[in-house]
Amino acid sequence: MNTTTAGYTPPRRRIKVSHKLRCSLGKAFTIPHDESMESLLSRLQKDIFSELPPILRLRTEDLAEVIDIAFIRDGDQLVIECEGDRLYEEWITLNVGGTLMTTTRSSLTKTSPESVLARMFAEQNNSLAPSLRDKNNAYLLDRTPRYFEALLHYLRSGSLVLDPGVNPLGVYEEAKYFGVKEIISELESRVEESLCRDTAPLSRREVIDAIISTSNIEKLRFQGVNISGADLSKLDLSNINFKHANLSNCQMTGTNLSRCNLERANLSNATMDNAQLVAVKMACADLEGASIRGGKFEDPEGTAANMEGLLSSKPFYLIHC
Repeated sequence: MNTTTAGYTPPRRRIKVSHKLRCSLGKAFTIPHDESMESLLSRLQKDIFSELPPILRLRTEDLAEVIDIAFIRDGDQLVIECEGDRLYEEWITLNVGGTLMTTTRSSLTKTSPESVLARMFAEQNNSLAPSLRDKNNAYLLDRTPRYFEALLHYLRSGSLVLDPGVNPLGVYEEAKYFGVKEIISELESRVEESLCRDTAPLSRREVIDAIISTSNIEKLRFQGVNISGADLSKLDLSNINFKHANLSNCQMTGTNLSRCNLERANLSNATMDNAQLVAVKMACADLEGASIRGGKFEDPEGTAANMEGLLSSKPFYLIHC
C-alpha cells in the first residue's frame, strides 16, 4: 500500500556547494526532489559555476564521492571536483611527539611509494587512512622527533643524513615502523659501525682533542675508558682521572702523568719510561709486564706517589730517578 499522500511533493533540499580553489565560501541553492545527478551537475556547470573547468563529480566535505543524489540531505555542504583539480592539500603538517614538522605530500609519497607514510597520504589508491589530527589540524604521529626528522630528510632528498649525536638505531627503528625499506640495509650497517666505535679504544688524536676542548680549571675524566694500544708519548696528561681505565700496551714514554688517578687501571705491558709520575695514585693498578724505567716520582712539595697493592704476576721494570 502506498503511504505517500496523493498530490504531496517532497520539499526541495537546501545545500551549499563550494570549490576549494575558486569559490571557497560556496554558493547555496536548492535541489528539486526529482532531479538526477547528471541534471544537477549540468545545472551547477551552466548556471552557478560557469567560469570553472568541466565539473566531474560532487564530494562530501571529507572528499568522499557522492555517487547517488538520494544521499544528499537537506543542509549538506558539498565540494565540486573539476577537471585538473588537486583535491588534496600539498602542504602537510605532522605533529611528531609534540614537535610540528611541515612537508609536502609529494615528499611523503615519491621516494618510498610502498611505505606506510606514502600509503597514508597518497592522493589516489591510499590504502591506509591518515592518523588523527590535533586541534591545529596537524596529523598526530606518536614517534620520537629526532629520529623521525632523519627519516623525513631522506624522504625529501633521497639521501640519508644523521646529525652528530643521533643514534642510527633509533632511525633504523623508525624506518622499520614506517616501512621505508630503501634504507634498512644502510641503517643496519651504520648501527654495526656505531657499536664497533663504542667498544673501540680511543686513539691519540681523540685523546688530544679531549684535552684541547677541556679548560685548565676543569678535570678531565677518562674513568673506565678504553685507550689500550694508543701512543700517548710526551703528552701532558697530568691531573686526569684514569681510574679503572684500560691503558694496556700504551706507549707513554716521556708522558706527564703527575697527579693522575690510575687506581685499578690496567697498565699491563705499558711503557712509561722517563714519565712524570709525581704524586700519582696507582693503588691496585695492574702493571704486569710494564716498564717505568727512569720514571720521576719525586715531588718538591713532598707528596708521595701511592702504589699500594700493585697487581702483577710477571715482573715489571721500575727504575726511577
